[in-house]
Order: sequence, then structure tokens, then C-alpha cells
Amino acid sequence: MTCNLYDGKINQSLKQQYSKWGKVHPGLKLVRHGLVDEQAFESAKVRIVLLGKEVNSMEYSDFDLLKFLKGELEKGDEGKNIKRADIQAGLWAYGILTDFNEDFSSLNINKCAAFGLRRIGWTNLSKIAGGGKADSKSISERAKSEKALWSEELRIMKPRVILCSGEHTYNLMTKLLDLKRKPLLDKTSQHRKFSYSIWRYKCLCIDYYHHAARGDYKKLYEILKEVFIECKRCEPTLRL
Repeated sequence: MTCNLYDGKINQSLKQQYSKWGKVHPGLKLVRHGLVDEQAFESAKVRIVLLGKEVNSMEYSDFDLLKFLKGELEKGDEGKNIKRADIQAGLWAYGILTDFNEDFSSLNINKCAAFGLRRIGWTNLSKIAGGGKADSKSISERAKSEKALWSEELRIMKPRVILCSGEHTYNLMTKLLDLKRKPLLDKTSQHRKFSYSIWRYKCLCIDYYHHAARGDYKKLYEILKEVFIECKRCEPTLRL
């Protein structure tokens, strides 16, 4: 039985928020976000939301992000190649959901990425598509002006982990939500310094690389493993 992507309770609530926002701000071509598979998201061990900056191409001004991601995970289920950024987002989610307890060399990259993609929520700080290259000033302005929308999305999805895609995203989110940043100092060996925050008492917000970052899949996966384990050690009461 085929279900409409937007039939679920959470996606319906998100849809209502976009409708309200569209009425107040007519003329904006909003890119809707949410859940690709609501049932899988709700049944996952940990609710994860990937928070990015924007859909970064003007050709996506009428883009349906969830339909695109659904197509990606279906390709991954079949073992077919999917976009690099989606592979990394899915792999990172897979690692968190499985406590990184599998050796990376044993993973079927596309299938594991599809598993992760199916179980995470998606949103961006800017709700309109940007250009081919991100404009930091414009994104900062949009993140501020659209704070009410993206913060309400997070409240509706109720994540236990928010994986911030890139340091700029993390910095904007923590600034606009007035969250305390807790550095991991040199606990993550030779890699750039990372931080984390706690939102609404029980949600871990992780500062990490952008999911389209260039680099070896294994290396970025292993770094996140190190970061996530250290966050759990620092915040044992979260019980992730």
C-alpha cells in the first residue's frame, strides 16, 4: 500500500505551519521540509533531525525535498548510487542509530545510507532556495526572520539529536535559540574542535561538518563516532 508522504500526523502539522507562514508572507516559494518516512522516524531508537542552511540552488524554487529524498532512499534500498551529501547524511544517521557498533568496512554504503535517510527529519534555517553558492549574510538574515518557522518545526518533530550540518549552521542556531555552547576541547584528537549544546533539556545539538563535505566517507563517519561518544560521555543523563 502506497502512502502519501504528507499523510502522517507530524508532516500534517508541519504542512499547517507552512500554510500559515505562506499566508503571512505571500509570494515566498517555500521549500517544505519534514519526514520521508514518518513511521520509521517515530519508531527509531533516537529521533534525529538534520539541520542545514538552505537548499542551495535556485532551480529548486519549487522543489519537493521529501519526494526527492524518497527517491534517493529507494535507490539506496536497491543498492544503487545516490548523491554524496545524502549518502553522508544517511550514514551518519545510521551510525547514531546503531551506536556505531559495526565496522565501517562491513557496511553496504548505499543501503545503510538509505536506512538512515528513512529515519531522520530534515529542515533548513532558510526556507527558500538559495543560489548555487551559499551566501552567508543572506542565510543569516533568513535564519533570523524565519526563526519562528524552523524552531516550530523542531518542536513538532521533537528530536533527541539535532545534527547541525556545518559550523555556520550550528553557530546560527545556538545564537538565535540562545543556547550554551559546550566545547569538546581536544577530546576529538587531531580534528577541528567541535561543540555541542542542549536544547529543551533533552535534545543534543551537535556541531559537525556539512553533510556535503568532501572527504573519505569512512574518515568522516569515524570522526562523528568519536564526537558522538564524547557527547554521550559528557551528558549521561540524556540516555541516548
